[in-house]
Amino acid sequence: MALRIDRASASFKSAQPQQRPSHAGLAGDRVDDAKVDQTVAAENRAASAPRIWDTATASETLERTRNQFLVQVGTAGWSKVHAESRNARSLLL
Repeated sequence: MALRIDRASASFKSAQPQQRPSHAGLAGDRVDDAKVDQTVAAENRAASAPRIWDTATASETLERTRNQFLVQVGTAGWSKVHAESRNARSLLL
């Protein structure tokens, strides 16, 4: 798209004023508007990048915390079962 805009802009600038059609002003305005739109889109992408990064980081942190919690709960449960079975054995012997 940018290449097409640059070509249109170059051909428009190279034409002599008497060779330009009456609607050439409109075409020039469209080219300028397209360049502004591209600039705004690039600025919007640059502005949103930190928010996307923060969201990805928060998601990864949440997943890590969840997994760590599940490991701790599993370990505590296993320890309790192991200790109870040891107590039961000591009562029987």
